[in-house]
Amino acid sequence: MRRIPGANVLIVDDDEYNRKLLNIFISTEGHKPIEASSAQQALQLADSDHPDIILLDLMMPGVDGFELARQLKGNPRTADIPLVVVSALDDPAVAQRAISCGVDGFVQKPLDRWQLLQTVNKLLKIDAGAAPGTDADA
Repeated sequence: MRRIPGANVLIVDDDEYNRKLLNIFISTEGHKPIEASSAQQALQLADSDHPDIILLDLMMPGVDGFELARQLKGNPRTADIPLVVVSALDDPAVAQRAISCGVDGFVQKPLDRWQLLQTVNKLLKIDAGAAPGTDADA
């Protein structure tokens, strides 16, 4: 699996504005965004495209982000993909619940671009000094 700049990032949010903002932040960092507007679409894309990391909203109609995280972590084909919650919910109990569902990171809305990219790069194990095309873990 790639652990270098240029990662495939699945953005899951039912709100188009939020998806577009995350798309801009991710693409300006050199990553390749993939967008899903529902949990069902996200499950299909995660299984078929196997992104390097998934950014997900918690509050979505139908299957919410908590259940989506459980399903992703429960599927052997997607269990290894790091999950980052991007949410306006500011409650330690919400963060704990997300962690119990398998989430690896948490970024608060309103979005702080630097915090988002630091979280993504940490989970992707990207070394800021690594040359493109090299594996920072090597």
